[in-house]
Amino acid sequence: MIKKSILLMAGLVMFGLASVAFANWDRILIGGGSMKRYLFDVNNDGHVDSLTVARWYKNPGTGAGNWQAIWTGWCEEKWNGSYQVGHPNMNKFVDGVRVGDINGDGLPDMVVGTYGDDYLQGVPVPEHMQDSIYVAINPGNEGEWSFYYIGTLPASDDGVETVAIGDMNKDGYPDILAGGECHKVYWFVNPGYMTDNWAHYVLYESYWDIEGMVIRDFNNDTYLDVAIVTCSWSGLGGSVNVLINPQAEQGNWTSIVVDEEKCSCIESISAGEINDDGWNDIVLTNSQGYVSSCIFWYENPQGAGSWTRRVIDTVGGSLEGSPPEVADIDLDGKPDVICYRSASGATYWYKNPGGGSNWLKTKIYGANIRYYAVGDVDNDGDTDIIYGGYWYVNPVHPFEDDVEDTAWSESYWTADGLWHITERRSNSGTHSWWYGQEATGNYDTGSANSGSIVSQDIDLTDATSATLIYWTYWETEDYANYDEKRVEVSVNGGPWTLLEQLPAGSGSGTRIVDIPVGAPVKIRFYFNTIDHLYNDYEGWFIDDIKVEVHQGRGPNITTTSLPDGTVSIAYSQTLTATGGTTPYTWIISSGSLPAGLSLNSSTGEISGTPTSTGTSNFTVKVVDSSLPQMCDTQPLSITIDEAPEGLCDNVEDPLWSESYWTADGLWHITERRSNSGTHSWWYGQEATGNYDT
Repeated sequence: MIKKSILLMAGLVMFGLASVAFANWDRILIGGGSMKRYLFDVNNDGHVDSLTVARWYKNPGTGAGNWQAIWTGWCEEKWNGSYQVGHPNMNKFVDGVRVGDINGDGLPDMVVGTYGDDYLQGVPVPEHMQDSIYVAINPGNEGEWSFYYIGTLPASDDGVETVAIGDMNKDGYPDILAGGECHKVYWFVNPGYMTDNWAHYVLYESYWDIEGMVIRDFNNDTYLDVAIVTCSWSGLGGSVNVLINPQAEQGNWTSIVVDEEKCSCIESISAGEINDDGWNDIVLTNSQGYVSSCIFWYENPQGAGSWTRRVIDTVGGSLEGSPPEVADIDLDGKPDVICYRSASGATYWYKNPGGGSNWLKTKIYGANIRYYAVGDVDNDGDTDIIYGGYWYVNPVHPFEDDVEDTAWSESYWTADGLWHITERRSNSGTHSWWYGQEATGNYDTGSANSGSIVSQDIDLTDATSATLIYWTYWETEDYANYDEKRVEVSVNGGPWTLLEQLPAGSGSGTRIVDIPVGAPVKIRFYFNTIDHLYNDYEGWFIDDIKVEVHQGRGPNITTTSLPDGTVSIAYSQTLTATGGTTPYTWIISSGSLPAGLSLNSSTGEISGTPTSTGTSNFTVKVVDSSLPQMCDTQPLSITIDEAPEGLCDNVEDPLWSESYWTADGLWHITERRSNSGTHSWWYGQEATGNYDT
């Protein structure tokens, strides 16, 4: 049974936190056990799947149900020429792992880094695969992935401890960053097509191991920067730094020291806009020798001054497992933090009340499992968790009632007239609300009658948008203006306003209605026969009533049309969007661009030289960097026209050009300068290089 999820804030303060009483997170088995996993839509069917190195688990899209395990092929011996790119124990070789679109097709690919001489899972890494970075390219279906060797870091025991994905030079192709015990951060530059052994640069060198990194724009210059956490082999020294992108591949990356006191010997750094000031902040869980672990966030100084360290929670003991995740768990528009705490063997949600102080803590589930992933599993707009082979369903709805706890429902709703809870019909379980009489099976009382069920206040003060979802069945008089079935809302104690009125006659199904936000609201289901005639029908049933709050801060594509182009003439237009969390990723989700044009996935620029005429219809999709990711789509078209008739002379056939043009004075064809090819017309003298006669 789904429990009601009205948030109740308790006043208990613990380590500066108030504990939160929150509805239970229902747990659904999907398989896979305790392994590193990531939530992305692997097969582009609109549902996030659970992705690991060896397998991905296909989301059935039905809530509870069988998640089919599909083999990636990475845990098999595979070679690209002289490079071994797959191994039966590949899933045991890797430390750093990230998922992102590497080849620009809009599908999630996987990047991994391998251990060095040390190995933590009982299986040594072959020497030629140690300290190396590999990519698995997603086929977009249930087929086998393709694999590539990207490069190798200097040899060390721990090997590649962290990797990250981002378009660092804004060329439209996501690059790969990697670091580890070699004390360096390497940038492997995406060549724009899939191949082995990418060119690379060292963008930073530290005194300590590079334990974790996160890519964001930290100085609001639209270029991606890097936040790193470093640590000594003993766990006694280290730092948190931000590396500022110089906007050039081989430029000087300025290192800004964020904290020289706190560090971490595990990958434990994340980022997000914690205090809603438009600047990305840093979240860190420190794990270091002889120092109690805490969860911190560092406030971005907005381009000048020092970063300020603030405590989210004092943990005690050590922190291990997945890095903290920054996500808006309760859809109040404020980024929260999820973190596993090994000392208490549980994963916690830290609710951000605004401004990044006085965080509220609640346990999601008590289990000694280190690795988890977050995302919107059931497409209801909130963030769920995959944790140890289970899907933990986020219960965050301002209101939800499946009418199965009848005592609770009767105490929550104010009912009059013939409204009561029945077992005659239902959508889930065995109960629903019904306007009718058990004795007669209809609503005929011999006279006109009416009644309603009214909810208590549902607080939508901080919501940006919300919907009412409910299941209904009705059988009433088949004449308009009689037997009214009205769904109404009252905002902040005001008058009842119609949301929708169901049609005469009969019908059934799940209804979805937008409701006002910005204040407390009440919901009313109101039935009125109008008169005493023809009231011997079954009546009106209501079940599975839910209010969903939506983030409403996702990206919005503002480009609504594109200009025409011309064959053989360069074309360039940049798509634009507002809202959401930058950086954006742009893709063509359906259709195709005109021949000769391409889309830069990072900048949104459509550019190239058209090669043929015609109209191309396509849909662009922008995906932001929030968690869960939000997106928007926009259908567009581009018409390419034939080049107008006229002269076209590139001066590369000098005999023809000299016969076509009538030249005098110093005009002649030269090879001194040209735009295309090697020839141009020039007014000058070859002997002197000028026109001084």
